[in-house]
Amino acid sequence: MSFGARLKEERKRLKLTQTQLAELAGTTKSTQLLYEKETMRANSDYLSAIAQAGLDVGYIITGSTRWRSTLR
Repeated sequence: MSFGARLKEERKRLKLTQTQLAELAGTTKSTQLLYEKETMRANSDYLSAIAQAGLDVGYIITGSTRWRSTLR
C-alpha cells in the first residue's frame, strides 16, 4: 500500500472528509487530494498537524503498525 492510500485509510478511520482533514492540517481540500493521489509530497508541518489530529503518521510513512498499540 502506498503513502497516499495509507493517508486516505487513516483519514477514513477517523471518519474525516478531505475538507475536514485539510482544515485541521491548515491546508486546502485540493492540496489534501494531491497528497492522497501522491501528486504532491507532504511536508513536516502537514505531518505534524495530522499527527495532532490523531492520524498515525508512523503508519502513513512506513506502513508499519508495530507502534500503534504504544501510541494509543
